[in-house]
Amino acid sequence: MGNFVFKNRNFLIKKRFGIFLMFVSGSFGFSLFILYKYWKSKKIFVNLEKNVQKLSVELDLLKKKQEEWEKSTDLKASDKKPRSRSITRNSSQSSYKTPPTSPERKKIDYKEEKYEILKQKFLSYQSYFNQKREFEETIEFLRLINALDEKEPDVEMKKKIRFYAFEIAQKCLKWNPESYLSHKWYAIYIGKISDYNNLNEKVKNGFEFKEHLDIAIDMNQDDFILFYLRGRWFYKMFSLSWPEKYAVKLFCRKIPEITIENALNDFLKAEQLNPKKCKINLIYIAKCFVSKKEKEKALQFLNEALNIKSQTTEEENDERELLNFFKKLKPKILNSSKKFWF
Repeated sequence: MGNFVFKNRNFLIKKRFGIFLMFVSGSFGFSLFILYKYWKSKKIFVNLEKNVQKLSVELDLLKKKQEEWEKSTDLKASDKKPRSRSITRNSSQSSYKTPPTSPERKKIDYKEEKYEILKQKFLSYQSYFNQKREFEETIEFLRLINALDEKEPDVEMKKKIRFYAFEIAQKCLKWNPESYLSHKWYAIYIGKISDYNNLNEKVKNGFEFKEHLDIAIDMNQDDFILFYLRGRWFYKMFSLSWPEKYAVKLFCRKIPEITIENALNDFLKAEQLNPKKCKINLIYIAKCFVSKKEKEKALQFLNEALNIKSQTTEEENDERELLNFFKKLKPKILNSSKKFWF
C-alpha cells in the first residue's frame, strides 16, 4: 500500500512538473517570438530611416543639377529673345491703370479670362516685374499668375511659372512684411513649389506654409482663402498615414497634435466669410464630417457643393470621391433644382 501511494505521488509530481515545463517553455518561446518581431521591426525602421536620408541627399543633388541646367538654358534663350518694352501705369496696354482698391480693379476676375490672354499678359509683364515695382501692382500680378497656373496644361511650364511666382512672392515679403498679402501669397507659392521638393524640403515648407498663414490670419481675419488654406493643411496632417507621420517625425522631431476639428473649424469659418460660393471648401467640409462619422451633415454640404459648377480637376475628383462614398450608403440626395439618386 505504501509503495502504491509513493508511486502515485511520484506520478503526480512528474505530471505537475511536466505541466510546469510546458508552461515555461511556451512562455519562453512566446517571449523569443516577441523579441524576434521587435528586432525585425526595429531593423526595418532603421533601414527606412537610412533610405529616406539617402534619398533626400540624392534628390538634393538632382535638384542642383536641374537648376544649373535650367539656368544655362534660360541664359541661352535670353540671348535670343528681343528686348521687351517696359510698361508704365499710363500705358494703354497695361492692365494696371487703376489702384487695387478701386471698384474697377476689384472686378478683375482672372479665372474668367481665357488661357491665351493670361499667357500673353504674363509674358508681356514678366520682364517688367523682374525689378522692384509698386507693391499693389506686384500683388495683382501674382493673382494673374495664379489664374494662369491653374489653366496651364504643360507640366514643365507650370513648374517654371510656380518657381518664378515664388521668387516674386519672396520679394513682396521682403519689401512689405507688414502686409498680410505678402504672407498670404508667400504661403500660397511655397505650398505650390512643394510639389517639386524632396521629402525633407516638403516637411520644412509645409510648416513654413502654416506659419505664414497664421501671421496673415492674425493681420486679417476677413479673407476666407486664408482659413480655407489652413484648413487644408490641418486636414492633410490629420490624414497622414502612420509611415508618413514617422517620416515627418524624422525631419521635424515633433508632430503637433492635430484633430479633424482643427480643419473643420477653419473650413466652416471660410464658408461663413464666403457662403455657398467656394465648391472645394464645401467638399472639404463634407470630408471632415465623413471623418467624424456624421454622414447626414456631410450629405448636406455635399448637396450644396453639387449646386456649384466644378472649375478645376481637383474639385471634380474630390466630388467624385465623395459621391462614390455616399453611393455605398445608398442615400437619396435632394436638391432644390435636381434629384440625385445613387
